[in-house]
Amino acid sequence: MRQCLPCADCFQLPVAKQVLASRLSVTPETFSRIVRNLSDKGIIKLVGSRVTVLDHDALEEVADI
Repeated sequence: MRQCLPCADCFQLPVAKQVLASRLSVTPETFSRIVRNLSDKGIIKLVGSRVTVLDHDALEEVADI
């Protein structure tokens, strides 16, 4: 598997998705739905633990920043 090169658009999740969901106080199913929704909208791409941000503006909008 190709490693994620250090860049502003790509990062590795530091922990398992289930652990991340727990730290965010959401169920793993809810976390999965959120990630799938962002992926379906073309905002992010998730392959294994590698996340690539495809649309920064849309991500900021859904994050309400």
